[in-house]
Amino acid sequence: MWYDIKNSITFTYPIPSPEVSHLNEYISVIVPVYNAGERLRTCIASILNQSYAQLELLLINDGSTDGSGQLCEQFAMLDSRVKVYHQPRGGAGKARNSGLLAATGPYIAFVDADDSIEPGFLHKLYSSMLYYRCEVVVSGFRTKPDNKTLAPGFRLNTPMDGRAFVLSSATVHSSNDLCFVWRSLYSTDVIQRHDIRFDETLSIGEDTIFNLQTYTSCRRICAIADTLYNYSVGYAGSLMNTAYMPQLGFTLDLQYKRRRSISAANDLLSSRHYRRDLADYCLKAILAMLIRNMQGSPGGITKSALSDLLHTELIATSARELGFFYGCRSLKEYLYFLAVKFKLSSLLIRKIQLSPPPLIQPLTDIEQHTRQA
Repeated sequence: MWYDIKNSITFTYPIPSPEVSHLNEYISVIVPVYNAGERLRTCIASILNQSYAQLELLLINDGSTDGSGQLCEQFAMLDSRVKVYHQPRGGAGKARNSGLLAATGPYIAFVDADDSIEPGFLHKLYSSMLYYRCEVVVSGFRTKPDNKTLAPGFRLNTPMDGRAFVLSSATVHSSNDLCFVWRSLYSTDVIQRHDIRFDETLSIGEDTIFNLQTYTSCRRICAIADTLYNYSVGYAGSLMNTAYMPQLGFTLDLQYKRRRSISAANDLLSSRHYRRDLADYCLKAILAMLIRNMQGSPGGITKSALSDLLHTELIATSARELGFFYGCRSLKEYLYFLAVKFKLSSLLIRKIQLSPPPLIQPLTDIEQHTRQA
C-alpha cells in the first residue's frame, strides 16, 4: 500500500527493486506517541511508505488526550503491519521500553511521533548493517524546518568495537553524538543479550544513556554519513522556551552520574579527550541551562543557591578536569569560567545579573525530551 500523508488515501506499492526484494527480515519500528496531533499522520505515513516494506510498526500511545490514540487505531485498520498499544502516561522512556517488549523483529528502529524518515531509511540502514556485519548502524539527519544536515561525528564507514567507536568522535558529548536513538538501526540481539532498557528514572537524556550502554556493548558498530532522518526543531514547547523546570537539577545530575558510571565501566574515562569533552559540555551547556532554570524559579537566583550549584559533583569535577585549559571565544567567557572554577559565587552572581551566562554548545539532547513531556 502507499499512503497519502494528508488524507491517508491508499495506492499500490511499486514493485520492489532487486536490491530491496532480497532483504526480507522484519524490522520493528517503535514510535512513542503523546499528543502528536497532525504531525503523527506524517510520521506514520513516512514509515509505511518505506522502500523496505518488511516491517512492523509499534505505536505506543502514552496516555494521549488529543485524539492521537484514535489516529493510531485508524492506521492499524488500514495496514496489518501496524500494532497499537495504549498505556497510562509514563514518558518516552517507558513507552520505548514497552515497544522493546512487544517487538518481534531481529532489528529495531525508533522514530519520534513528530518527525519523519526518508523513503530509504530502513533499506539503507539494514543493507549497511549486513554489509559491515554490525550490531548497530548510525546515520546522519536533517533538522526541520531549516534543512540543516548533520553527519555523525564518529569515524565513518569503519566498523569497530564499541569503545573505539565512541572514542572516534573528538566531541562525542558536546556535539551530541551519543544522543538520538531515532537515527539508527539496532540489532535486537545486542539489546536483549545485555538487557539494555531506557532508564525510566530519567526524564531527560535517556537516549544518551541507552546509546552509551548499547554502543559499548557492541562487538562491531558503524556510522554512515547518509541523511536519512528528519528531526523537527524549534517547536513551541522547547526547553529553551520553558521558564522553569523544578526537577531539572536533579535529573541532569542523575544523568551525569549514570554517564560517568557507564564510561568508567568501559574504560572510556582513561581517554583524556573524552574526559575533557564531557567536562567542557557540562560547563558550557549544562551549567548555563541550570543557571537559566534557577533564574526562572519562583525565588529567583540567589548567592546560596548558586554556591550550592558550583559545589555539586557535576560542576566541581568538570572544573577540576579542565584545569586552566578552557577553550573560549573571549576574555569575558574565560573570566566566567574562572569564577566557576574557584566557586566565586558573589562575583558570578553579579556577572549573571548583568548578562546571562554564555551558552556555547547545542542542547538538542535535552530539548528533545519536552516534545513528549
